[in-house]
Amino acid sequence: MKKERIAVITDTASDLDKEYLSAHEDLFVLPLRLNVGDKSLIDGADITTEEVLARMEAGETFKTSLPSPEDAERILAEIKARGIKKVVSVHIASGLSGTLAMMRLMADQHKDELEIKFFDTKILSMSEGYMVKNAVELVESGYPYETIIEKMTALRNDVDGYFYIPTLKYLAAGGRIGSVAKYLGNLMNIKPLIGCEPEEGRYYPRKICIGAKRTMLAARDECRAFVENRIAEVTVLHAGAKEEAEKLAASIKAVCQNVKTSISELTPSLSVHVGRGMMAVCTRRFS
Repeated sequence: MKKERIAVITDTASDLDKEYLSAHEDLFVLPLRLNVGDKSLIDGADITTEEVLARMEAGETFKTSLPSPEDAERILAEIKARGIKKVVSVHIASGLSGTLAMMRLMADQHKDELEIKFFDTKILSMSEGYMVKNAVELVESGYPYETIIEKMTALRNDVDGYFYIPTLKYLAAGGRIGSVAKYLGNLMNIKPLIGCEPEEGRYYPRKICIGAKRTMLAARDECRAFVENRIAEVTVLHAGAKEEAEKLAASIKAVCQNVKTSISELTPSLSVHVGRGMMAVCTRRFS
């Protein structure tokens, strides 16, 4: 029996690298947008992360917005042109972005031609990316379309992610700081390790530490506890802090023997909300 062809859609908040994207022809990425002044920039195409960070430090104010309906329409049209009838759409936490809601509205306009199932990862960055990889792997292994979301819901338990930022001011400016807000302006050098709530996908203080060094140790230990003795893949992402990210990845590798680590740069749209110095630990464990 011929394997059913299924497309997977995600967004640029998933932080998937170009090599992976180019290797999967039926994987489509919807670009988020960055707004500065009267210009709307395409995430990952019109501006780099370093350019965003430098311009923010120079006093410019960036805001992020949803992917454009035109970009969504272009992707859905391409999927139909390829003769694909079924889609799995995997997106950044709905508690942090309206991307998934926008895609639901767009999908409704194509309901007679496309069947689209949606998955709210309730997380972001490469942790979202790992869920996208899960979707691609399920599709390519011939997993039944009707049960893919159920399987992904179970696999979500094997994905983790959290991050550290030197200052909370950019996160606060974005308006989605959630329960982390109470640490703004604290004079005790509190550096929370920030995660996403499993129910709503909103930011919350996962670990409270004094000073950056202790926060990095907490990040390492959280990864070790999550991985235990299982095989795992860990991506340490950074915004203008490659050297520090390499040190964090090395410390994780030292305590997690069955882990493959990699370093990656945060996508420009996410860097707007964290500023220079952010580091995130995104983990996928295997049975």
